[in-house]
Amino acid sequence: MTLKRIFQRIGRAQRPDVDYFDYLMNNIFSFGRLNQLPYTKAMAFHVNGEISFGGERSVNEAYWRIQNDELLLLDEEGKISTSFLLPKGSDVPKSLVGDFKLEKTDEPIQHELRLMGQAEVLDYLTNALSVRVNQSENKTKELLKAPILKTQHARVRLLFILNAAETLEAVLPLIKAAKVDSRFEVKVIQVARLFRNQVREDAFEQLASRLKAEDIQTVNLSASDEINFSRIKNWQPDFVLRQSEWDQDFPDEYAIENFYWTKVIYVPYIVLEEFIENPNSNLPLFTMDFYEHVWRMYLAMEPSSKAMNTLDKTFISSDIFKPVGSMKAEMIRNVVPSWPENNLNKRVLWMPHHSIGDGWFNMGTFNHVYTDMLNWTRNHPNISVVLNPHPSLPDVIGSSDFDSINTEKYNQFLDEWNALPNAGFIVGESNYPYSAAADVVLTDGISSLYEVQLQDTPIVYLERFDHVAFSEIGEKWMTGVHREQSLDGALNSVETLLGADDSLREQQIENAKMVLSETNVATKILDDMVAEFESEKLK
Repeated sequence: MTLKRIFQRIGRAQRPDVDYFDYLMNNIFSFGRLNQLPYTKAMAFHVNGEISFGGERSVNEAYWRIQNDELLLLDEEGKISTSFLLPKGSDVPKSLVGDFKLEKTDEPIQHELRLMGQAEVLDYLTNALSVRVNQSENKTKELLKAPILKTQHARVRLLFILNAAETLEAVLPLIKAAKVDSRFEVKVIQVARLFRNQVREDAFEQLASRLKAEDIQTVNLSASDEINFSRIKNWQPDFVLRQSEWDQDFPDEYAIENFYWTKVIYVPYIVLEEFIENPNSNLPLFTMDFYEHVWRMYLAMEPSSKAMNTLDKTFISSDIFKPVGSMKAEMIRNVVPSWPENNLNKRVLWMPHHSIGDGWFNMGTFNHVYTDMLNWTRNHPNISVVLNPHPSLPDVIGSSDFDSINTEKYNQFLDEWNALPNAGFIVGESNYPYSAAADVVLTDGISSLYEVQLQDTPIVYLERFDHVAFSEIGEKWMTGVHREQSLDGALNSVETLLGADDSLREQQIENAKMVLSETNVATKILDDMVAEFESEKLK
């Protein structure tokens, strides 16, 4: 061996191991599925533990940390999404291959994190900057054209953007009222519903079926959301209602900030906006950035003074809030009861929430009780039990890493559940006819805890000790609910209520008055839009 080779070996042996903190924070990476086109070529690791995708954020890869010999990528809820084993030694790795943890598949999904060269980074950033400049120029042109092209319409043009069957009841009365009001021209569009950036095909089909059943005609859309959004702008609606406040549930084109050129109205898909506290902030849930873009938010009841005082910490105006009552509360109260045919007189509706696990609302208990509920239903053949899970529960189960439940176990449970002669299962349709027909509702939240009170149905609440706090208004509503901290206690309460009158019924009636005192809610909302429309004509 030559002297040169000996010194080279000694030098390598003395070089320290790679400083992976320095390596990650001082380089740019491409990231995506192994042997496929990457999701991004501008993944950056920041000192505060956040990850950016060329200046954007990813739901599944929001944060990072190094733990032992692994690089862990975390989603927005802090769950591990991908793990990479960090090789020991002094050689800087050109790429890392890790396992995706959020989805259980027959063939494991692997991600590759590859170090980008300087030339690659410059080329990528140049192209990305060019795209951003073009987008900015187009938006500027639209802003300049808006005052010129905006025309006065003979009627109020109102657009509804829908993507969820389960919350249709909140706006359905308004759609129907507007369609028969000669002052309005109404368009309804149905767009994709996303969950963690994945399109939910089942949700689209369920909503399409509901709209057809309600005889609501929708606009025929292109396969391109970009083209569709351009067509919307050409139609120039005076008002736009998007079904929920969550941008991540919609394709990017329908992000709320893109509607700067019109007036956005919002009707909450829940009856009460202040039932629980915000688990992630000391501000109310209706102080999200979404509400900075809203012209009017129609509420069931007057917001609390505590909530209004917090608006000084935001750019949200108190003028947007208008208490008019709740169309959804009226509908829930007056719905026609319905129940599966099974000739059983005792009826229980089980409504589990999707916030299982920790670090969120912490209301859900399904992963801990589903086996016991199956056994209890099997052992009580004289009681009809209908399961109505939150529509997002299967998605949460499939994208999480629970020992007690996964998609395979959930599907096996459903097979066993549906095989029972006294068990029922409803999904993709309204739950309110069932809660109206039930003798008892067993639930762990959230909206069912107050909505079912509007129907005078006894409620048993299976309560987690670590759930998000109820607001002051929420605690008032909880006086109409039987609270139990164990499944045994909850099922004992259910059996007691099946054979006796509800001692909390009068309290429920008092609570319901808080949101049922106002009537003709849809007419009030339409009149408010017409008044604004007419005032614009005078300018």
